Amino acid sequence: RSPYPTPSSARVGPCGVRGVLETLYTYPENWRAFKALIAAQYSGAQVRVLSAPPHFHFGQTNRTPEFLRKFPAGKVPAFEGDDGFCVFESNAIAYYVSNEELRGSTPEAAAQVVQWVSFADSDIVPPASTWVFPTLGIMHHNKQATENAKEEVRRILGLLDAHLKTRTFLVGERVTLADITVVCTLLWLYKQVTFIMNQVGRGWGKCGVFRLPCILLRTWI
Repeated sequence: RSPYPTPSSARVGPCGVRGVLETLYTYPENWRAFKALIAAQYSGAQVRVLSAPPHFHFGQTNRTPEFLRKFPAGKVPAFEGDDGFCVFESNAIAYYVSNEELRGSTPEAAAQVVQWVSFADSDIVPPASTWVFPTLGIMHHNKQATENAKEEVRRILGLLDAHLKTRTFLVGERVTLADITVVCTLLWLYKQVTFIMNQVGRGWGKCGVFRLPCILLRTWI
C-alpha cells in the first residue's frame, strides 16, 4: 500500500481504534502529512484524507472562516477528530494518531523519540530544503548555499549512518515515530536529488541510513 494519498478522499488504517470520521486535510504529496498517515497504519487509527477538490482546495479551503475557526494558523496538514478535536502541525498529528509503541513505551524511549523528531526539524529540514527547493522551482538556486547544504546533508547522513550501523531502528527494536519522522523528512532528498548516492552517499549503499526507508516501508506495507 502506497504512502502517497493520490485520491482526493482516501481512508487509511485497517480497523480503527478511533472513529472513521477523523479527517486529515492536506495537499497531495505532502511529506509532512505522510508522518501521520504512516503512523496511523501502524497504530490502526482510521484517517480520511482530504487533499483535492471538491473536498479540499489548498490555498482556498484553508483560508475560509470555517477552516480558520478550527485551525487559526490556516496550515496543513490539519487534523479533525470525529469528536471535534482539532490539531495542526504534522508532528502533533502524528503523535495523536500513534500508539504507545510508536511514541516510546518507556520514559527513556519516549525522550529519545522526541529527540529524533526534534533533530529532523532542526537539523535535516533546513539543508534539505536549501538543496531540494531549487530543483522544484520553489526557490532560486544559490550555488554557495547549495554547496553548504550538501555538506550539511553529508554530515547528517554520516551521523545517522553511524547510529544505525549497530541498530535496525533509531530507537529500540521496532519502528517508532523517530523512524517515521526522519524518513519522511529525508523523503525529498531520496526522491528529488537522484544523484545523492554519488554526491553524498558514496560507499554507503549497504549502510543503515539507506536501509531505514526500505525497512520502514517493508514493515508498513
